Amino acid sequence: MGLKAINPLIKAVAKKAYVAPKVEVRTLESLGLKMEQLTGDVATFNTKTVKQIIKEFKPAETIEEATRRGIEEYGLKAFKFNDIDVANDALYVLHKIKSKTNAPLGITEIIEVPIIGNNPRIAGCIWSDTGIMHIASCGFKEEISDRIAEMAQQVPANKIREYLKLLKEVDEGKIPAFQITKDIDEIGLKMTHIQQLPFQTVIHEQGHRAHFLTVGNEELYWKMGKLEEIKEAGITDFSIFEEFMSKDVQDIISSWPFLGSYAKTSPCEFVAEVYSALIHDIKVPDNIMKLYYKYHGPKVL
Repeated sequence: MGLKAINPLIKAVAKKAYVAPKVEVRTLESLGLKMEQLTGDVATFNTKTVKQIIKEFKPAETIEEATRRGIEEYGLKAFKFNDIDVANDALYVLHKIKSKTNAPLGITEIIEVPIIGNNPRIAGCIWSDTGIMHIASCGFKEEISDRIAEMAQQVPANKIREYLKLLKEVDEGKIPAFQITKDIDEIGLKMTHIQQLPFQTVIHEQGHRAHFLTVGNEELYWKMGKLEEIKEAGITDFSIFEEFMSKDVQDIISSWPFLGSYAKTSPCEFVAEVYSALIHDIKVPDNIMKLYYKYHGPKVL
């Protein structure tokens, strides 16, 4: 089941009914997840800077090369793309993630699709339990356009026209969107909100899979989903969700404005949003990191 923007696809995909294991885990306390027991275990970052990681990446020249690299370099069973620009974007995202974590990517297949859930702005989705990811070419290009708009807001007024021309050329396919993404990362624009991060959606989706593998217990993972997802999994224990929605926890999330309201919808969405920030070298406040590890957030270098 995908988590961010996946709901429109759930009914379209054959999914066996979830059968809960015999061992019931009823409370957070029984899992040893009391907040007061947590220590200031804050993620440390890779010694490589984001700019160094960017320079290491070399785009593929053909679809055949991109397919081979997706399988050989990242352990995928399938890497299926029609657009070399989008394929390079996907390889670039995988490169960034792999450079920031020692954990397995957990992605089994990445498949380019025209659109996801009838929404042209959705760039990607993943089935957390299988590791199959869909990437929408139109959604990817929308995200690139958004990043150019962000750049335009942070440059002198006399440069805005150049960025508008750049945006037009990207939309018309005259220049590779991948190069724009590298430029944005190298410039190091000041990002004030999670949604401004390049390829945030795809990294967020891979974060769901990494989270699923880190938890290591399917029932416990689904208990950290949204209410409708918990019910769909056939689970009747809502204790984790209810505690997450408590004022104490919601206030902690609200204390860091960089995160948006989507991070407050479930532990799984919260973890995926924080994971995205960590992959991008964003310094995350200690109280947010404590909550991240409370819900089994994946370790990031």
